[in-house]
Amino acid sequence: MAVGSDVQAYDAGLTAIAALAMTDSNFLVGNGSTWVLENASTARTSIGAQASDTELSEIAALANTNNNFIVGTGTVWALETPANVRTSLGLVIGTNVQAFDTELDEIAALANTDSNFIVGTGSVWTVESTVTAQASLGVQLKVKGENEAVAGITLQDDVDLIGFTLVAGKHYAIEGHWMVTESTTGDFDYAWVFTNTGRTSLLDGTFDIDSDTFKIALFLSTSDLGAAST
Repeated sequence: MAVGSDVQAYDAGLTAIAALAMTDSNFLVGNGSTWVLENASTARTSIGAQASDTELSEIAALANTNNNFIVGTGTVWALETPANVRTSLGLVIGTNVQAFDTELDEIAALANTDSNFIVGTGSVWTVESTVTAQASLGVQLKVKGENEAVAGITLQDDVDLIGFTLVAGKHYAIEGHWMVTESTTGDFDYAWVFTNTGRTSLLDGTFDIDSDTFKIALFLSTSDLGAAST
């Protein structure tokens, strides 16, 4: 009897295998030094296999429909269309969330500049300053009446700004702000206020303005009409 031909040569690994019990559903696995048995759970871990799962089987059975979402119903996994998902999430357009609108995008892009107004141009939304908004609304800026002294002032009826003549030394109010004119002080040659009809001259002569209480466009000379200060 020749070893290797008629009989198996001795091998420690074969001896280890021969010593293992033939347990139902067990697998023969090498552990790096000898042969051992592993049950199904241990063998799955060894080979990195996923254990059978009912929910995974449900997902595997779903069709991979374009743009559909996998959603739990409370009992199983199912597919939902985008419209159904929005309802499930409470995101119904026009009910829970705002539908996209070009005009809303325009408004969102506008700077929230102090005292500006949002106005439609007929094609887009834009912002207008107070002066421009007055022109859009056709509002005529008016000068309040005059009085001799600051103390105990009682304003008279409104007077249209255009054609109104200021008198030196008297007090006037425009939009609630007071100005004082003086014929002997000040070095401005022209003063203008902006109305819906354009710039209107308030006074041609020398005068003094309290810039803390009255906002007006001032010009040092006719050559400075493009450089107003307030």
